[in-house]
Amino acid sequence: MKLKRYQYILISILILLLVTNPSPKTFLQHLHQPEDKYMSRDYNFFVCSIYSYKVVYETVTDSSGSLINERSYRECYLGVFGNFIMYKIQR
Repeated sequence: MKLKRYQYILISILILLLVTNPSPKTFLQHLHQPEDKYMSRDYNFFVCSIYSYKVVYETVTDSSGSLINERSYRECYLGVFGNFIMYKIQR
C-alpha cells in the first residue's frame, strides 16, 4: 500500500502537533510562576492541552496569619504548537 501525498501531509501535521504539545513546566514558564500550586492540566489530548491557572488577587487572614477568605478567578489556556492561548476567564 502506497501512501498518497495528502496522507503524508496529514501524518506530518499530526506528528508536528504531537511534538509541540507544551508541557506543564512550559506553561509555568509562560506565566512566569515558580511553582504549580495554582496550576492544573485539565485535559491532555496529545495534540493539544487545556490548562487552567487560579489567580488570587485578595486574601483575608486573621491575626495569627491563618487564611479566612480569598478572592480569585481562573484563567483557562489552550496549549498548542508550543504556545498558549487564553480562551476563558471563570469568576
